[in-house]
Amino acid sequence: MTRAAWAERAINKLPMALGSDSVDAKAAIKLVEAEHKRAVRVVKKEIKWQEARIAEGQQAHNADGEAMHNYALQVVHDILAALQKGRK
Repeated sequence: MTRAAWAERAINKLPMALGSDSVDAKAAIKLVEAEHKRAVRVVKKEIKWQEARIAEGQQAHNADGEAMHNYALQVVHDILAALQKGRK
């Protein structure tokens, strides 16, 4: 997991707008888009992990573990749908 101060460090690395002490808007947009892509990748990785745990639960005939991972899988699918809502 990323430390909480990642945003401040990332913004401090962005170029400043000409004649101003504020961050260049185009650079800030790129930063937000990059973070969104990272979030989508993290959620997709979690989906694969949960699917693997479900398969393990099925092989072990562990209904409780399988049900728990099915619920978690539904949650991460909901997160992914929220992240991708409105994307082009």
